[in-house]
Amino acid sequence: MKKSYLIIIGIIIVMVLIYLLRKPIKLMTNDAIDGVIKFIIAHNEGGYVNDPLDKGGETKYGISKSAFPKLDIKNLTLDKAVEIYRTKYFAKLHMIVNPQLLYQVLDHAINAGVSSALKLYHEGISVDEYKNKRLAFYKKLKQFPRYGASWTSRINKSI
Repeated sequence: MKKSYLIIIGIIIVMVLIYLLRKPIKLMTNDAIDGVIKFIIAHNEGGYVNDPLDKGGETKYGISKSAFPKLDIKNLTLDKAVEIYRTKYFAKLHMIVNPQLLYQVLDHAINAGVSSALKLYHEGISVDEYKNKRLAFYKKLKQFPRYGASWTSRINKSI
């Protein structure tokens, strides 16, 4: 009889865990997320540019025409840029709760794409390990001689 209660309790615990894990658990507040995003924009991205050597084309706040072809980049507002980063980038990185690590992964996602950022990330990775992986990634790119100092500067920043 005691054994059957333990089995029932075990089944209930498993069912509760399955229910809880079926949706992402919100681990950071919107204010904290927006703070990281605004830090990246303020310290790593700029206003409107259209560098002919940049594959992204027109860019403002790090939002590029190549990534968002239907968006009016020149008239993009800061609030709209934050919204884009929260919904299109952070939403795929919601599992990261360490603000320093989130900064590194989100900044890489903004600069090199979400899939690239996630390839470098794994659960339990340290901030320093992720930074080293970012630098190795950038050093392999043919554009490193032109943009390497900027990319390295981004990696060396912390919030």
